[in-house]
Amino acid sequence: MIRPSGVSALDLYRQGVELLRRGDADGAYRAFLQAYQSGQKLDPYRAQRLQDYLTELAPQRRQGTHLASGQRPQLPSLPESTDPKYEEQSPLDLLAQQRAVQFDRLRSEVLNAVFRAERLREQDPERALQILDQTMATVESSELDKRTVAPLLASLRKTRASVETYMTQRQPIVDLRKRNKEVEMAIRREQEHKVRVEQEFAKLVDEFNELMKQRRFAEAEVVAKQAKDLDPTNPVAETMTWKARFARRIAFNEDVKERKEQGFIDQLASVEESAIPFDDRKPFRFGTDWDEITKRRRDRYGVDSRIRTEEEKRIERSLTKQISLRFENAPLHQVIDYIRTVADVNIVLDTFGLQEEGVTSNTPVTIDVDGIMLKSCLNLMLEPLNLAYTIDNEVLKITSQVRQQGELVTRTYPVADLVVPIPNFSVPNGTLMGSTQVTGAYPYHPGSAMSIPPYGGIQPVNGQFQVGGDAGGFGMYNPWQPPGQMDAHLSGGGASVDFDALSDLIISTIAPDTWEEVGGDGTIKPFETTLSLVIRQTQQV
Repeated sequence: MIRPSGVSALDLYRQGVELLRRGDADGAYRAFLQAYQSGQKLDPYRAQRLQDYLTELAPQRRQGTHLASGQRPQLPSLPESTDPKYEEQSPLDLLAQQRAVQFDRLRSEVLNAVFRAERLREQDPERALQILDQTMATVESSELDKRTVAPLLASLRKTRASVETYMTQRQPIVDLRKRNKEVEMAIRREQEHKVRVEQEFAKLVDEFNELMKQRRFAEAEVVAKQAKDLDPTNPVAETMTWKARFARRIAFNEDVKERKEQGFIDQLASVEESAIPFDDRKPFRFGTDWDEITKRRRDRYGVDSRIRTEEEKRIERSLTKQISLRFENAPLHQVIDYIRTVADVNIVLDTFGLQEEGVTSNTPVTIDVDGIMLKSCLNLMLEPLNLAYTIDNEVLKITSQVRQQGELVTRTYPVADLVVPIPNFSVPNGTLMGSTQVTGAYPYHPGSAMSIPPYGGIQPVNGQFQVGGDAGGFGMYNPWQPPGQMDAHLSGGGASVDFDALSDLIISTIAPDTWEEVGGDGTIKPFETTLSLVIRQTQQV
């Protein structure tokens, strides 16, 4: 028997049972076998019965049970009574049962929806209508016959009409409840916002009080403005703002008052200190911190006012370090490596400079010194080889003397104390007022022990204040002079600077044959704005 296309295992099982009842064991076996081979699952009861039928109806088993008298084999008996749950039914009966189950499920959903809608009718009628509409859509989309679901739809429509009628009648009340709910939510939000503002405001007040205790009035005023922005209608914020503002102004006035008092005291103290006589043997004095200022400037700029890097400063300090060298016919690079380690500086051999002098890194060097400065050791070791050292690119470079002297560098040297001459002050009769002559003493006049002019001191022209022709003199107070007159005729106080003498001294004493005046490359130029000399010369010079 060939299984038709699309026949299910359940249909094949039922077909086998029917054939078995008719006494067709072979047909029943083929039907059961096809049901088994289809791979479709049956309920546990039918699956177990299918296994039993296949075992009992197998051809080998039936042939072994034939009787000698030629009687037909006894077919397996069907169960006299089966479980009603698995009782054999026709497809129409099964379909009817499925429809009944589906109808029961829909009816339960409808009853549940009606019940929920009735409960929500007073509290939330819109939600009740939504539930009814969803349930009606489910019922209408079901596979049941329209006549079957008609009562369910009628019940839903009736309930929906009841809810709509209730909504129409109770709409004012519903709107009022909705409005009350919205107002309640708004009040709750406003209360929460107010509580949050009060908490933040309290934090700002605490911070304000702490700043006022610390007399940080400007910061307290900023916090007060923040509090005012947070709660503009709060009178405490206004009080904080004005309190901080008044405190800041009062503190400012007190500070100004203290500075005025201190300035007045300092001014009077300066006047009193001006009456302290000084030793004219030391007419020019430096401040107490002059040495510190000089040292700080020298450490930063050096004598040539050039800003050096920290590495260059360290190399310059290392050149004054005392070391000992004891080498005999040692390669140059070995000695340099030793110096590099002991002095802790970067030393580089200039290959081109060494080649110009016919020297290599393996040239033997002999030196035996003990406890002298590094720069002296380098000079003693390098001069016999016509080599020299220079500081270039933050390293100590070993090169030829020609290369060391051939590169010109420009340096600026402040020389204000060397080019500004000391003025000579003279009395009216032309006598130079030296350090041994007291100001206000005048030459002896015959006929008296000490001659004093009628009006005391120096006679001004027409009794008015007079300044010497060179505009450099300064008036001096004369205690013997009448009021309204002042001693002022002093000459020589405004002399100009003189760079020529200093330049000539440098050119004639320091490497005289290297300057431009004698055909060399070195130059020296004055710069009057800063009272400095700009010198362009080799690093060695």
